[in-house]
Amino acid sequence: HLGVVLYGFALSTAGLRPADDSHPPSETQWRELGDVLRWFEGSLPWLIGAWVAYGEAHFGERASQAVDATGWKLATIKQCVWVHERVPESRREPALSWSHHREIADLAPAAQCSWLRKAKDQDLSVDALRRAINHSKHPDAVDCWLLVRCVNEADRETLAAKLEAEGRSVKRP
Repeated sequence: HLGVVLYGFALSTAGLRPADDSHPPSETQWRELGDVLRWFEGSLPWLIGAWVAYGEAHFGERASQAVDATGWKLATIKQCVWVHERVPESRREPALSWSHHREIADLAPAAQCSWLRKAKDQDLSVDALRRAINHSKHPDAVDCWLLVRCVNEADRETLAAKLEAEGRSVKRP
C-alpha cells in the first residue's frame, strides 16, 4: 500500500494506524490530522485539476498515461481540470465548496465573482446557487418537478448521475 506519515499516523490506501506503537500520537496530533483530512476532503477536486493540468503542460502524453493509471473516471478528471482552468485561485472563495465553483465556472469572470460573493453572503447551498443562476438567465422559466420510480437502486443512481451531469437538480428520498 502507498503510504505517508502525518502527525504520528501512518496513512495508507487501507486506512491509518499509529506510525510507531512505542510512541502513540497525542490527542493534539490526532486533532491536527483530522484538520488535514478535512482540508483534503474539500481540496481534492482542486488538487486533481491542478495536478492534471501541470502534467499535461509539462509531460504531454506521459501525463495522460499517468492519469489513466489513477483509475479515476475520465469525466471526473475532465471536470476537475475544467473548473481549475476556468476559476483561477485568485477568484476562488475558500469558504465555499468546489461544487459552488463548478456552478459558476462557465460564467464570465465578473459574474463568477458576483455569484461567489452572493453565495457566501447569503449562505447559499450549491442547489440554491444553481437555481438562482438559472433563474437569472431565464427569469420567465417555470420550475417543473418530475417524479420517477426506478426499478432498483443502481438504476436510480445512474439516472441521478446523468441528470446531475446535465446540471439538473436531483432530490433523493
